Amino acid sequence: MTATTRASSRSSRRSSSKRVGSRWTGPGSALRAAAPALLLYAAVRLVYLLLVLAASPHGPGESLHLLGTHWDANQYLNIARYGYNPATSPGRAGAGMSDLAFFPLFPALMAALHAVLPFLPWSAVGPVVATLASLAAAWGIFAALAPGYGRRTATLTVVMWGLVPAAVVENAGYSESLFTALAAWSLWAVVTRRWLTAGMLCLLAGLTRPTAVALAAAVIAAAAVELHRRRRDGRGAAAGSPVRPIAAALLAPLGWLGYVAWTAQALHNWSAYFQIQAQWHSRFDFGASTLHDVWLVFTSGSSLNTYYPIVACVLAAAVVLALCLVVRRDPPALVVYGLLTLAITLGDSAYLSSRPRFLLPAFPLLLPLAALVNRLGNRVIANTALACALVGSACFGAYVFFLSPGAP
Repeated sequence: MTATTRASSRSSRRSSSKRVGSRWTGPGSALRAAAPALLLYAAVRLVYLLLVLAASPHGPGESLHLLGTHWDANQYLNIARYGYNPATSPGRAGAGMSDLAFFPLFPALMAALHAVLPFLPWSAVGPVVATLASLAAAWGIFAALAPGYGRRTATLTVVMWGLVPAAVVENAGYSESLFTALAAWSLWAVVTRRWLTAGMLCLLAGLTRPTAVALAAAVIAAAAVELHRRRRDGRGAAAGSPVRPIAAALLAPLGWLGYVAWTAQALHNWSAYFQIQAQWHSRFDFGASTLHDVWLVFTSGSSLNTYYPIVACVLAAAVVLALCLVVRRDPPALVVYGLLTLAITLGDSAYLSSRPRFLLPAFPLLLPLAALVNRLGNRVIANTALACALVGSACFGAYVFFLSPGAP
């Protein structure tokens, strides 16, 4: 590809962004534009859940109950019902694992939903909030990607997000769907230069999951690029006040910082949050634990969880997709968010079984794959591959959630 061709391609992408963005003048038109992607996503998730229930060793009723009460879902459920438990504070004699490791926005929404719909069983509240959030996330992913990549690639990314190995938690009492929704819409706001919206959504994401630091870095990077571009192009006042990008950069990390500060104040210990994370075997060790665990997967003769090789392959595939994302020179906000989410996932010392779930919000990593499928001339092959991914992901999800000795 010549330099002229590359420049033409980038110019075409920018003009496409302006055309699509100008059509989405209100929520109604935006929803109509995203409707095909949302319908496809909903259909994929319905079939996925039916396959998960069919593969579960439990009956459908018990399986649905477990989606709202098993593993981390039970932590969020207890916080929503009773608030945080001070008896589990680190350093307290006989204390268990502190529930302060779980950020407050998701259980707060659970409590709010149950207050509005008191007849809804508590075991269903988390999955309902997560499912609604997953639809918002699917819409946000489409909205963030369609201006620059076209509706077909955006739709494929949405569908693939519903098929990733950890997709079972998109309809379980977990916070990943909510975080992905906030991240996607924050990145949409960056793409469309709604800077205050981007900063506020990133702030809320910081009250949802610790990986919001990756999103905050993406918003800050995008704001810095915008300010540099204005100065370089000499647009100055013609491009508007720099206050909004600066405000977005300042707002972006406040949710995460605020929760860390609140935890420190509540427990009278400035490092309380990090001690709590250490309780859950979560600390950043620059990938030493990940390399050690993956090495054991392929060299140890002892009995390991049967899905660990799949987890190792998922991590390897994520690294390859991240490299493709960099080579493609995608927008800085998407690249920074995707790469830092992957870096946090690989660099954390937490349980290997949870790594695919940590990657769930990193939807920009799916862009190279979606673009590849979009270029396939044979739709039969593409649809067959997606169908196989649906079945495989559902079986994997049923195993890790209902059968595995380790948390998803």
